[in-house]
Amino acid sequence: MNAEVRQSYSAAIEFLLNSQKENGSWCDYFLDVGESNSWITAYVLCNLGLTKQPSLEHESIKKAIKKAVNFLVQNQALSGGWGYNEHVMQDCDSTAYAIIALRLHGITPNMSAVNFVQKHQLGNGWFSTFKHKHANHPWSFAHPEVSAVSLIALNDKRQAQRFIQTLKDEIKKFGYITSFWWNDSIYSTYVISWMAEYFSLLNLIDFLPTDENPNMGFSVFRLALLGMTSYIFEQKSIVNNCLELILNLQQNDGSWEPSAELRQVSDNSGVIWCVERKSIGPIYLDIYKIFTTATAIRFLSRYLADPIRE
Repeated sequence: MNAEVRQSYSAAIEFLLNSQKENGSWCDYFLDVGESNSWITAYVLCNLGLTKQPSLEHESIKKAIKKAVNFLVQNQALSGGWGYNEHVMQDCDSTAYAIIALRLHGITPNMSAVNFVQKHQLGNGWFSTFKHKHANHPWSFAHPEVSAVSLIALNDKRQAQRFIQTLKDEIKKFGYITSFWWNDSIYSTYVISWMAEYFSLLNLIDFLPTDENPNMGFSVFRLALLGMTSYIFEQKSIVNNCLELILNLQQNDGSWEPSAELRQVSDNSGVIWCVERKSIGPIYLDIYKIFTTATAIRFLSRYLADPIRE
């Protein structure tokens, strides 16, 4: 199995190398404000930095990573943050991923980036994606998935413990945890699990729902996130089932079909988010397959670093 996984991983890396823009960025999605470059580049760099695979020492990959890092450094806004792209307002999630990505690749983020993220922390310890001029705008509410990534970026274990406690209260109240920007709650479940693992706080999140059984109806994005979450909680059968499905679904060019369903949350989502913790708005797929493939790479690399068996 290891040889098959390594072959799949190498093909996926090759796809990313072939998809990189001349300026070092990776682009994906196409919303009404255009393609994303800064956020996508930060996300890809973050996933590559977490892989810890010897193949990343190959000259072509090192060159691609250096170009991408340079792109991020050169495109930091005067505010200290990064955004979906350079034409829109900077946001906490993109900036948090950029901070983590730079750190993973040996660059110390400057304080303006750290301060930018800190300014998005709300009174309950969670983080909003944007500092909107209207306090009741849903984009400036507390978002679970953004909060988890932001705490990793700030490397703040004490605040992470506080976040987990309030998260427990949130699940007690609503019965579930959801994702504000994604069409699937598994994204929030994964980044919260990643955060807990990062701070060695896994014993505090045993209340998270993590025992979902994968099937052929699952998208690759969902399978990869579920597989990584299951890895964290040592749910071996789920990991292996996710792995088998992901390997079977890989395309000839090393990528996977677009399946990372991003929601462009509507301005009028405020009430339903407050009452039901649900958001509404059009769904967009990662049309260039970068986001899904980068997520699958992270899962495959974890398996290669620590294969598990039944």
